Amino acid sequence: MYQRESAEASDDSQDECKPTRISPVCEPISPLMCIAPTTSSQSELHSPSTRVMQNFIIVRLDANTNENSKSFQKFLAQLRKSYTTLEEFNNVDKCIEYIKSVNDEKIFLITSGSLGEKMVPIIHDLAQLHSIFIYCQNTAHHKGWAKQWPKITGVHSATDSISKRLPKFIRESDQDTISMSFIPKSIMSEASLKQQNLIKLEPTYQCSVLFKQIILETDDDDTKCMEDFVAYCCQCQESASKFTTEEFKHQYKEKSPVWWYTSATFICSILNRAQQMSDMKAMLKMTFFIQDLHHQLKLLHEQQSSDFSQQFIVYRSQRFSQEDFQHLSNANGGLMSFNNFLSTTKEKPVVKEFAKRVLHTNNKIVSVIFMMTIDPNKISPSKTPFARIDNDSAFRQENEILFTIHTVFHVNKIKEIGHQNRLHEVYLTIADDNDPQLAAINSHLIEKIDGNGWHRMSELMLQVGFFRQAEELYNELLKNASNDKERALIYKTLGKAKLEQQEYQQAASLFEEALKFYIKVLPQDLPGLAALHHDIGQAYNKLGDNVKALEYYNNEI
Repeated sequence: MYQRESAEASDDSQDECKPTRISPVCEPISPLMCIAPTTSSQSELHSPSTRVMQNFIIVRLDANTNENSKSFQKFLAQLRKSYTTLEEFNNVDKCIEYIKSVNDEKIFLITSGSLGEKMVPIIHDLAQLHSIFIYCQNTAHHKGWAKQWPKITGVHSATDSISKRLPKFIRESDQDTISMSFIPKSIMSEASLKQQNLIKLEPTYQCSVLFKQIILETDDDDTKCMEDFVAYCCQCQESASKFTTEEFKHQYKEKSPVWWYTSATFICSILNRAQQMSDMKAMLKMTFFIQDLHHQLKLLHEQQSSDFSQQFIVYRSQRFSQEDFQHLSNANGGLMSFNNFLSTTKEKPVVKEFAKRVLHTNNKIVSVIFMMTIDPNKISPSKTPFARIDNDSAFRQENEILFTIHTVFHVNKIKEIGHQNRLHEVYLTIADDNDPQLAAINSHLIEKIDGNGWHRMSELMLQVGFFRQAEELYNELLKNASNDKERALIYKTLGKAKLEQQEYQQAASLFEEALKFYIKVLPQDLPGLAALHHDIGQAYNKLGDNVKALEYYNNEI
């Protein structure tokens, strides 16, 4: 949603960086498939890798690590404190090697002018590289070569300008990673008529529908959920970044959920990544925040009701890969859902200018301008609240309107408007909560899943083949199980998941654990016990242990 700002330089008292002339340009280094480079000596600086919980990585390259000014050292200290994903290098080849190894995250590179001049031509067109910040005092020289590379945000002689712009570009990147699901017109018609056709629906759509229902129905203890979330983040991040989560914990009530979501903290990034990766363990930990933000949007919507009495249009720009744009094209005449919170604006010129500009940063992407028609009278403010958030946002952008999770739209028309079929306008209309086809699809979907709450989500994830994510969620539910009956059912379901994945030894062990609880608390459930003996026998049969298999098959009788 944010435009790139032109290169600026501000005065600083640091010594000028002398530009280095490089004769031979380094040859590109092969990707390492996400294996982070290791440090073999003090001259090859690189911070240890962590489990990435966010959609971005900040990479810093500077040969003069120990010679920077106090102001730059202060800037680095703030980066290390504020961002959980920071990698540092003082060797160009190692830095290039690392950047090429990243597959799923977007990279924001902060580099000195001389080293940037050497490496930018090698890495500029990599899809994972989002933005480049050049930091050096010899701005006249470095502006000369930098202007030919669109991903360079500017040549900065002051750390303040980087500090102000970096959060905006990170949020822009986060907005591009929002999870979306598409329902072509043909599937929409079939699925509304026949429940068996639900299998054709995208798994992400099915999970998003059920997740929103869980969010609207549950009411958890905020304090405990907050503590669980902070503990989870601290387990996944190195100790140097724990300041961020502790700050969130102690200051959460001082700011609004909208402020936290739009600020430069990790919240928006973790939430977007969790949705994108169908990481329901992370989503479970963030339930309290999602509920709080949904409720604030509902309250703001009520306060602003007079502003939304008539139909209006909002806009949003989005980058698509060619493959993802084809999915969108296939949904023309059908439906699409934005599965996370959806940021939009009423300012079309800003969106259009940004959509055009990003085309120059990557010649393989398609840029889309969503034109969304909203009829407030056709939606339920309790289920699909939206609100103008200018007064609550950490970034005061005029006319920004935020929608709650899983907002569904009709895809009415896709229009190509230039740039060799790489720039399109997509006309959407928000779906009526009482739309018969949409209601039928969602009703069939909800009915096919047994259980309650998060157990239903785990069951759905097994049905759509998200076995690893389902196991993580079940293991989390197992930790919080309140009785042995619940534990018996969880062990049994985990066993079935392992059986489906052909991990027969683990399946047998989980089934046997379930059997202990069944005998203890469900001895009267003879059909359940018989089925469990059959499952154990099947697992041992697959392992080739015919003796044990026969023993359990006999007990089934």
